[in-house]
Amino acid sequence: MKGKKGQLDPRRPARPLPGADREPRPGPATALRRLALDDLALFQRAMNSPGLRAFRGGGEPLGDDVAGLALQGVIDRHGRDQLWYAIVAKASGQAIGCIALVAIDPAAGAAEQVAFVDEAAAGQGVARDALALVLAHAFDVLGLYRVVGVHLAHNERFRPGLERLGYVEAGRLRRYADVDGQRVDLVMMDVTRETFRRPAPPPRKG
Repeated sequence: MKGKKGQLDPRRPARPLPGADREPRPGPATALRRLALDDLALFQRAMNSPGLRAFRGGGEPLGDDVAGLALQGVIDRHGRDQLWYAIVAKASGQAIGCIALVAIDPAAGAAEQVAFVDEAAAGQGVARDALALVLAHAFDVLGLYRVVGVHLAHNERFRPGLERLGYVEAGRLRRYADVDGQRVDLVMMDVTRETFRRPAPPPRKG
């Protein structure tokens, strides 16, 4: 990523990413759709969550106005160097989180991944399912080779799901963030086209 980690580079690439106009294929329980201005409340919760606040370099929580400007920015830049999606539970049709590929660098074949799921949907495998969809999109459609994800070390509940998809720890930024008065590491994990473990397709009915 160019510039400080987690900050959006104001320079816009000249051409859209090949394949960026195609939406990820839906999964058995979740689907991904492009973020829209109606998703402001969801986007604001995501950006103010501890994990994404650390990713964007800390700072104060985003208020309505700033979050609205940030959302408009990611919508305008969709398909340039980032792709943001709402995670939709197919059973309810409700958006329960968001997931993104950012700092997409086609020349290097790499991108970074961030994700957020509302607390009420946490622990149900939703984030892992959505991540599998966005990884398949990154490797099969965008032609990327590597995707990097980060999480704070005190919140290891994400790690097993990442490892089941083929992520391995690639490094740490020690004592990166302050969480309730304690300095915690930022853990970096990556997955490649070869190591990606695709979830088994659901059994056919009938």
